[in-house]
Amino acid sequence: MIVYDNKLFIGGNFTTLQDTIQSYWTAYYNGTEMKRQTAVIYGGGPRKFAIFDNDLYSVGDWEFLADSDIGVAKWNGSFGNWVQGGLWENGSHTNYWSMVADGNYLYIATSNGHILRRTPDMPFETFRNTSTGGNVSIFEMIMYQGKLCVMGNFTTLEGVPVRNIALWNGTTWEALGTGVASSVSSAVIYQNELYVAGSFVEAGGVPAKKIAKWNGTSWSDVGGSVTGTSANGIRDLVPCGNLLFAVGDFDGIGGQTANDIASWDGLQWTTYNLPHSESILGSGAEYNGRLYFGGWNFTRSHVYGYSGNFLSLNEFAATPVEIYPNPSNGIFTLSDNYKGTSYEVFNSLGQTILTDNQALIDLSGMENGVYLLRFLNSNSEIIRLTKNW
Repeated sequence: MIVYDNKLFIGGNFTTLQDTIQSYWTAYYNGTEMKRQTAVIYGGGPRKFAIFDNDLYSVGDWEFLADSDIGVAKWNGSFGNWVQGGLWENGSHTNYWSMVADGNYLYIATSNGHILRRTPDMPFETFRNTSTGGNVSIFEMIMYQGKLCVMGNFTTLEGVPVRNIALWNGTTWEALGTGVASSVSSAVIYQNELYVAGSFVEAGGVPAKKIAKWNGTSWSDVGGSVTGTSANGIRDLVPCGNLLFAVGDFDGIGGQTANDIASWDGLQWTTYNLPHSESILGSGAEYNGRLYFGGWNFTRSHVYGYSGNFLSLNEFAATPVEIYPNPSNGIFTLSDNYKGTSYEVFNSLGQTILTDNQALIDLSGMENGVYLLRFLNSNSEIIRLTKNW
């Protein structure tokens, strides 16, 4: 989610609003009602939004033509739709995972460790190839103290030892202490400190399960552990007012029972109950003084507004197939409504490597890359599975 042009833009795994209004992967809320975007888009839509040079961009799995990957899309407010945003990787199926902007550049990062950037007047160009010397996946970027901060799954960047998080100082990469013990998937600045969430259980040698903070010199935990069956637990960190909200897929935080959402005031956690039963909560944003965030339960998705109490603004007819986590280390899980359904998995050469009907899809023995899953029933949808580590 992101606020742009006094509207709340929402991206996710849906193709209709309220069952009947077609809107591929994105919609926006104008403070009164949800509005559709009009372009027909294939692929999987947005992963991140950013505002650069007064324009709204999104990075993700955009396909405006069948089998043509558009790495970046740009919002066309005059027509209420998305258009090609300046990076076209026809047929390469490169995975674009993160995007961030400062006053001079718009940066995007790929799952294979490439960072590209553009200026208002110049097209995208390669900025850094961080994968030299090792496997690198970048899942998140943020500007921290005027420097580009990258996070993901890596142990070195261009020969510099760093552990899953690093800063670019204009000349080389810098470590943040000894980093964190596993991948980072979300980050935010709150009360002048850098908060990160991911699958780690330790940061800078300090026990910190799935969330930690960096004060500029050292790491510390944030009020105790995040618990639950999900690898990451927290999917997004959203400042709103004086609070920092964590949303995701977790059942406990700071020693308290939780229902996928909690707020941190700098000293302790507070948990909440939702009006709907959700399986996972996704990204959020502050809009007109209220916290908004999305959630889904594999059959329907909701957008909530919170200002002392929760309000379900709208319902989305979600695409019924959910595979998580994706990307992963090769272990994927099907949503409940597709358990027992037969499927095939193909490699990039079109060769069948797996035929099964189990909910657990195990590609851990395969090489890193993109694989295609096709169900052997009336649903002929083809879904990409990305094995990154």
